[in-house]
Amino acid sequence: MSGSLLQTLIGFVVVNIGMILLTGIIMLFSKVMAKSGKKEIQAIEEEKPVEHVLTVSDQSEEVIAAIMACVQAYIQQNGIKSACNIVIRPAVRTSVSAAWSNAGRMENVSRRV
Repeated sequence: MSGSLLQTLIGFVVVNIGMILLTGIIMLFSKVMAKSGKKEIQAIEEEKPVEHVLTVSDQSEEVIAAIMACVQAYIQQNGIKSACNIVIRPAVRTSVSAAWSNAGRMENVSRRV
């Protein structure tokens, strides 16, 4: 009985000492990294505007024209044109189905074959 109790107490002490040491090492690393991280701060560069391509399918030309007119009116009314580079181009029709739709169909066909 005394042997198992002594073994339990030794295990408890060893585990607690290990946890205390691990906590101290983690705290030491966090302080070292915080000091070295302050030196490497760089100025944030402004992102370049990304040109978005509009692809439309199954939309009538009247709906597209109405949406483009609303966006253009909003931009002109709020003076956004000088703040950002928004260019409205006419919508170009693509294939009947979207690319993800075609990929899904091909995947389903390949599973059955």
